[in-house]
Amino acid sequence: MGGLMRSRFAMLSIVLGFTLSACGGDGADEPLDATRVCGELFSGQAAKSLEKLTGATAFEHTVTDGLSKTEQFLKSDYRKRLNWSRSSSTLCVVAREGGGHSIRMNFDVYAPWDVTDEHHPMGVEAYRVGKKAWAGVTRSDVYFECVSTKLEGSSARPLRVHASIRMSKARTPDSREYREAYLTVLHSASLKLAKKMECENSGGLPDPLVLQPVA
Repeated sequence: MGGLMRSRFAMLSIVLGFTLSACGGDGADEPLDATRVCGELFSGQAAKSLEKLTGATAFEHTVTDGLSKTEQFLKSDYRKRLNWSRSSSTLCVVAREGGGHSIRMNFDVYAPWDVTDEHHPMGVEAYRVGKKAWAGVTRSDVYFECVSTKLEGSSARPLRVHASIRMSKARTPDSREYREAYLTVLHSASLKLAKKMECENSGGLPDPLVLQPVA
């Protein structure tokens, strides 16, 4: 009987050890800082801007598509020769650890006239980033073109990429400081995608970022 009890105890120890490992014993459930969240999209000023917008230094995220799937989404719509995407790819949704207002970053193909229309949404300011960029109190948008060997025919017909960032609910003051924080975070994600897609000149996105409002 003693031998049977010892065998059962050993088996239980193995099972418990496996369970703890599967539940994050390797540190996978530890809080993410701004440089690790969303697949390490942010560093330097972009990471500081994310902390500023969320009021946090520890984060949780829901990576829905990630860089690779977002790249495939854009390539697919490009090959279909759509004037604009009928949906979008959510690169990542990030919030402070423990929950709170979330920040979502989406990517899609924009229509040619989106960058020639001089009208702006209410409450945003225009910046010289890519083909066009806006920054507001809960949002930012960046438009850029991608010419790449990964995109057949793009030298004559560039891929038109629209990137957007949205806060689920306003929690930041309506000031240039916070507006530019949104644009800084979105620019970092857009630049990572442009480099992954091997866009010439990084799609015209400045590196490092220098924010210049349109007069």
